[in-house]
Amino acid sequence: MLGMTIPSKCKLFLLYFSAAVLLAGCGGQFPFAQPLEVEQGNLLEDEDIARVEEGMSRADVRRILGEPVLEHAFAENRWDYLYERRGSEEQRKRLTLFFEDDTVVEIEDRWTER
Repeated sequence: MLGMTIPSKCKLFLLYFSAAVLLAGCGGQFPFAQPLEVEQGNLLEDEDIARVEEGMSRADVRRILGEPVLEHAFAENRWDYLYERRGSEEQRKRLTLFFEDDTVVEIEDRWTER
């Protein structure tokens, strides 16, 4: 900045100030930006859920639905299949299976649309 004139310093200051203002504005939502689509969990088909019945073994359930998202450390007899979608369309689904002696005894279905 040595040898710069006053108008040059003002221009440089305005350039830095403008850049800072523009970058600070990036923290908010852009007016025409699309929301980020994020999907997490198990995406199960309604037909597969309908195949699961009380009295089935854990192995049979695993073959039909795959591994659950949650196997509770303190509730070994409970499996949770979860799905969440965030973005333009919010969606949450949950299927909970309860076991006794490695067989399904209860199905809590909050997955299929009613």
